[in-house]
Amino acid sequence: MIINLSTYKSLTNTTVATDDAYLTAIIPNVCDIVETYCDRHFDANNYQFWTTITDSIITDEYPIIKLIMAGQQQKVAVLSWPTTSDYSVEICSDKVVVTDTKSYGLATDYYTFATNTTLAALKISIEDDWDITVAIETGYTDFNTALLKTGTQQTWYGAVRYNANYRIQDNTIRFMKLEDAIEAQFGFDSFIPNCFFVYYRAGYEYADMPKGLQLVVANIVKDILYLSKMGGKGMLKSETITNYSYTNWNPSEYDIKNVINNYADGLDPWRKKSV
Repeated sequence: MIINLSTYKSLTNTTVATDDAYLTAIIPNVCDIVETYCDRHFDANNYQFWTTITDSIITDEYPIIKLIMAGQQQKVAVLSWPTTSDYSVEICSDKVVVTDTKSYGLATDYYTFATNTTLAALKISIEDDWDITVAIETGYTDFNTALLKTGTQQTWYGAVRYNANYRIQDNTIRFMKLEDAIEAQFGFDSFIPNCFFVYYRAGYEYADMPKGLQLVVANIVKDILYLSKMGGKGMLKSETITNYSYTNWNPSEYDIKNVINNYADGLDPWRKKSV
């Protein structure tokens, strides 16, 4: 998260614990909607994508912390089945989905990479359930299934690591500058789309979260807390002749967005820009 309860209380000089439960509930929602508004994630996390090879690669998430792996596309397996059968085999980011397109109701099975961590394990699982043959290319029996290229095809490709030299390109936090002559050295063909795999870590570790961003989010949360205590916002919990008791207001996503819109200028430096 961009902020937690402790950071919120520090930034807003809040010392009482009266609203802690309410704040703990709404802070994650506010952080999520701020990320949607800014069109990016701020928490440090790992990301991967396939791209066309160039000497400079732009990432969706930033700032780039490190390149975990770069790899080139290699054929790792070929699937086949009898002409009497017909299947759709889709590789997703975390599983393989097999659908019998000739069956009533389109019978489907799912094979997660968490369970089938290698091509050998995935081959056994699929062949045990279907009349599908998974022919693994020589040397790829123990290939990590998490590195399979997504898509629907009978020929499977995967990312094979090579040691790439790179640096964050000058004056930017979203570009990775790869070494010169990468095509000649590693045999990449820039005319083949999405033949280059990038696995990287980006965002901010919590200790490095920008204080300016945290302050804007803390003020958004503070405004929502204030609104929750306004007359008519909360739900009447109990009533006596001399006393009224209200539960806190539970803001909708629409309500939070309305508050965030008041902080457009403060959030603008953190919004993803077109490049």
